[in-house]
Amino acid sequence: MREELADFDFGLTGLTERFHQDWRTGLTGTLSARDVVAESADYDARAILEDTLRVLHSSLPTWAVTALWHASTERNHDLDAVGTDGRAWLREIVDVCVERIKQDDPDFTAAVPVPAPDALTGAVLDEILIAGPALTDKTMNWPQCEVSGVVPALESAVHQVGPDLGFRLFLRAMLRYRVPISRTQFERYVALGERFGFAEFFFTNVEVLTGR
Repeated sequence: MREELADFDFGLTGLTERFHQDWRTGLTGTLSARDVVAESADYDARAILEDTLRVLHSSLPTWAVTALWHASTERNHDLDAVGTDGRAWLREIVDVCVERIKQDDPDFTAAVPVPAPDALTGAVLDEILIAGPALTDKTMNWPQCEVSGVVPALESAVHQVGPDLGFRLFLRAMLRYRVPISRTQFERYVALGERFGFAEFFFTNVEVLTGR
């Protein structure tokens, strides 16, 4: 599955990428997620499900799950506005993914994901630490899209969910809030992504943050 997905953002962060103002106008969040997953290939729905279950089966607190969703979507599906929280929302996403997968595999049963490898935890935390002040400034002062606690939530996600998803959530937040980075930072992100198995095209959008 990873080989089919590594050229592009995938899984939960691939889903959050699709929540933008123009696309979701007039739709509820659940309908939006259902539409995205229904149109996805089986392996894409499985990747979203795997990430989502990994978060739900972790000890990541609800406030952090909510903050990461808001930062990854620039609050384009505002959980506070619809009266839910991050964990409840992810459970809805699980239901949508299972429904999609069962279209091709009626006997499918969702299983608890195996723990993510943690060898790159320190490297991901280092990048979050370096970018943290700028990311905090952007997420706390972005008109109508403010999100508090993003950096602590990312750090917790890296520890409690895994560095792979934590790194993707970090990159998604950096992109959403247009946080400038140096060329050296970008090159480190690419090198780190290669160690996770991401292909070069995975970082095409991230390079925009260097100003080039």
